Amino acid sequence: MGRYDGRPFLKLIDSFVLFQIGHLPLAQLELLRRMEPKLSHVYGTEGAWHQVVQAQMGFGDEVKARIKSEWEIYVYKNKGGAVPVDPINFAVAFVDELMVGRE
Repeated sequence: MGRYDGRPFLKLIDSFVLFQIGHLPLAQLELLRRMEPKLSHVYGTEGAWHQVVQAQMGFGDEVKARIKSEWEIYVYKNKGGAVPVDPINFAVAFVDELMVGRE
């Protein structure tokens, strides 16, 4: 079973984290921008795709600040180390930690 099987919104949350740290691939960003009208309709929230995710998850601005702060710490700790800096690994680990107790 893949990470997103049966949990399509999880991909949006991972993308939200990547967007906050400036590492969301351009192709993914463009796809999400094209999906904004449908996401707004489905989730009953107006705005850009990341605003829809933020509203659905009940994220305040403190979550965005926490993501950026933890990313900076992650980069600092892993810079020049044995473990390469990987935005996707960071996003997955961050979201998994964030989701503990929510599912």
